[in-house]
Amino acid sequence: MVNARHGGNRHLGESCLRWAFCAVRSSPGVQHYYEALRGRDKTHSQAIRSVANRLVGILHGCLEHGVLYDEAIAWPQSSAAESVAA
Repeated sequence: MVNARHGGNRHLGESCLRWAFCAVRSSPGVQHYYEALRGRDKTHSQAIRSVANRLVGILHGCLEHGVLYDEAIAWPQSSAAESVAA
């Protein structure tokens, strides 16, 4: 049996999930990634958490390398489906 973790900053976690939900509705690249996850039988909640996790990773990369966010680089259509399949 797997128990849910209750640690971490609840407000930050909720903000990341809201960010992911809004990104799925407004970004074609994120929407494609979300739909690919749903196609792999992930629930809505699991897919949104995966999107949020990837968005945080992309944000970290942008901050670490001092570059601006570019959707074409962050969510390339060909590799998005491949990374979900892995």
